[in-house]
Amino acid sequence: MDQDKVNARGVLVSKAKKDWSEKKSKYENYYMHTELIRNAPSHRMLAIRRGTDEGVLSWKIDVEEDEIISFMESRIIKREDFMFLRN
Repeated sequence: MDQDKVNARGVLVSKAKKDWSEKKSKYENYYMHTELIRNAPSHRMLAIRRGTDEGVLSWKIDVEEDEIISFMESRIIKREDFMFLRN
C-alpha cells in the first residue's frame, strides 16, 4: 500500500483516553472522531496530535488489512519460506 492509497482510503480515528472520556476539555470534539484522511484539514490533525501529546487523546489511521498484507508480501517479504505468509 503506498502513500497515495493511504491518503485516498485511510481513515483517521481519534478517541479520548480512558481517564478523559467523561471529563471536559478543549479536545471534546475529537473524543470519538472518524473521517477520511483526505478530508481532514491540517488544523484538525494538529489539534488531535496536541491532544495526544497532552495525554487526552489517542489516534490511529485505519486501512484495509488485506491491502497492507498484499503490500508487505509484494515489497517487504521476499523469502518464499517466510513463516507468516498466507496460504
